[in-house]
Amino acid sequence: MVKKRKLYLYGTIVLTIFLVTACSCLRPKDDALCKGSEANPNGCPSVWVEVRPAFFPQSPGDHTYVKFLEGNGQWQSFHCFGHCNGGKELQDTKSYTVDDNEKIVQYMADQTPCKWPEDYYLIIGVCHQLANRGLFYTQKTVKNARMYNWTSFVYDTYGSRFEPLKEYD
Repeated sequence: MVKKRKLYLYGTIVLTIFLVTACSCLRPKDDALCKGSEANPNGCPSVWVEVRPAFFPQSPGDHTYVKFLEGNGQWQSFHCFGHCNGGKELQDTKSYTVDDNEKIVQYMADQTPCKWPEDYYLIIGVCHQLANRGLFYTQKTVKNARMYNWTSFVYDTYGSRFEPLKEYD
């Protein structure tokens, strides 16, 4: 029992140090990078999560962010406490939807109370949990992102919610 607690404590410390370091370097300077246009040959709006290595190219974990492509080829991504572009599509997260659902995705991934304040990063969750919130209505998760097993163990699927931070549930 004592060994399990020590292992859990050391694992949590290592994960926390990794995530704090990664978070401090990921935040984009310009939100204009989070919008653009691209060809959308089938004309169907879609939402998915993209991943990129957290902090440095050989990082053991992925930073995740949500991307929404409208039927007309305009896209917007929601940075989830880090970069909002430059990644690749995460397997098993894409869903076809309708243009009106962009507002739902934006609310869940980028607006309070669904997106908790940056001061509560590592208390409620990390980018994985926030990206899961953005995908909430699709019933998909970022389970294939590297380090997700650790973050979901510590924070659950959508982030830990306890008093007095229940308002971010």
